[in-house]
Amino acid sequence: MPQSVLSDGAYWSWGGFNPDNPLIKGAATHDIDLEEFLNIVVHMNKGNEYSIKDIITYEANVDGAVHLGRPTSEKHKELADQKTSTSAYLGVFPAFLVELKEIASVVLKGVKPLRDKVEADCPFWKKEA
Repeated sequence: MPQSVLSDGAYWSWGGFNPDNPLIKGAATHDIDLEEFLNIVVHMNKGNEYSIKDIITYEANVDGAVHLGRPTSEKHKELADQKTSTSAYLGVFPAFLVELKEIASVVLKGVKPLRDKVEADCPFWKKEA
């Protein structure tokens, strides 16, 4: 999986779990279930690993994507602290936040067959010509 190391030893996966990522185009892939997907480690900082689930739940429940709240778990507290550390940034974004684009790409591709079926079977969702 492609990864980069930040100045303080942190790394992020650069979306290396996404089969459409040009950095791994042509690499062998295999299907995994939801639990395996959510447990993929995509970020590490100061020896602490963060999974796709950690990133999603932090953004949804602490950073305001769904609810704006205070971090309650240790991992969420650590991610909140990283947002104030410039060494954990990739340009203007926290390194772990950059992974959300890749996570979304994989999820959207995974639910495409369901979306296509709903659009085909439900008059409400049918596209107009």
